[in-house]
Amino acid sequence: MPTIHTVIRHFFATENPRSLELVFPELHIVLFHNGIPFHTVTKTGARLRIQKLRHSNMAKMWVLDHLVFRFSFCFTIPCSTLPHLCSMEQLPGPLANGLLRLDQDGLVLEFLIAAPSKELQVQVQHRYSGEIRLPNQPKRAAGLGG
Repeated sequence: MPTIHTVIRHFFATENPRSLELVFPELHIVLFHNGIPFHTVTKTGARLRIQKLRHSNMAKMWVLDHLVFRFSFCFTIPCSTLPHLCSMEQLPGPLANGLLRLDQDGLVLEFLIAAPSKELQVQVQHRYSGEIRLPNQPKRAAGLGG
């Protein structure tokens, strides 16, 4: 099975489809306060949706499995080298200071839940890992051979 990086690069190298849903076997969410982890959640079958933006080197990602609410953000399209690091642009409030990291082990999203007082702020890390599934998509169209 190809890596997440391979699937995403192939998706952006083709014209169709315009969006891609990814399902990961594992999502580890860790909440940090002052750099110290205080809550961990593991979910199975975690979903992300990626959409190409017309005439742009940016794309949009929807986080469909979460602790509180669904959200989306924009990010730069990954290049051919790993790791790919970029900021998460246009995050909805109260989310801020987001970072997307794509490497051979999976996909990591890190962001801050902002609060009026720095003492109340929480850092969140989503780590998506495992063999990804592409629901409702033929293997050939997804660039997976077959």
